[in-house]
Amino acid sequence: MNTVANLKNSIYGIAVGLRFNQTFAIGDNLGKIADKILYSKNSHFDPKLFPFVDSNINQLILRDEDMFNSLIISPTDIILQVRKKVDGELNIKLYEEEYKKQILESILKLYQVRDVRRVGYLSKYEISDKEIAESFCKRVGIDAKNITIRFQKNYTMPETMQKKEVNDYCTNIYTLVKPPDSDKLRISSDYQIYFSPYLEDTEDILYDEFIKEKNNFNEKTLPDWINGYLTK
Repeated sequence: MNTVANLKNSIYGIAVGLRFNQTFAIGDNLGKIADKILYSKNSHFDPKLFPFVDSNINQLILRDEDMFNSLIISPTDIILQVRKKVDGELNIKLYEEEYKKQILESILKLYQVRDVRRVGYLSKYEISDKEIAESFCKRVGIDAKNITIRFQKNYTMPETMQKKEVNDYCTNIYTLVKPPDSDKLRISSDYQIYFSPYLEDTEDILYDEFIKEKNNFNEKTLPDWINGYLTK
């Protein structure tokens, strides 16, 4: 049976986000936040990426026409989502660094965001392999055109992010989808770190270490789990 080896070439979308305790200053300044993000010098979160802006009293959405690319800002969350264009490339590192620069090092500091609850990173993959897709259907044991399974599994905190006298933990939400009338298998990995107690300062997120650990997980643990699941 074919196995999953390197998922890098199969990625078609990502989402990275934070959740924190309600920060009223963000809700009160959504217009200023939109201007700062879109029109900062050398910003990659510019009107070319996000030509449309939707807002209400509690939420700001910078987006493209199809909502494939979006940045959602609320008093409790800031979530970036980007997706690869057809026959295009997805510069993941650029968006990861831009989120760090524009959000972590700018907006969160400017509006004094505190009590960060969790950080998460969703990676979306599409595997174009008929044999792997068929193996998934057989493994699930359901004769159906459209199959979706989703579950969560907890893991030991990565050593690079471990701290003393805290109850932080790491979890991953797996989603596997076999679309109807397709030989493809879609897999998403939602890698999350929960902080207990909440982080008082956004600098304590250790964002660079989080990105490295997410990469390690998706390059080794995720393929190993997929192959083990399909071959049982």
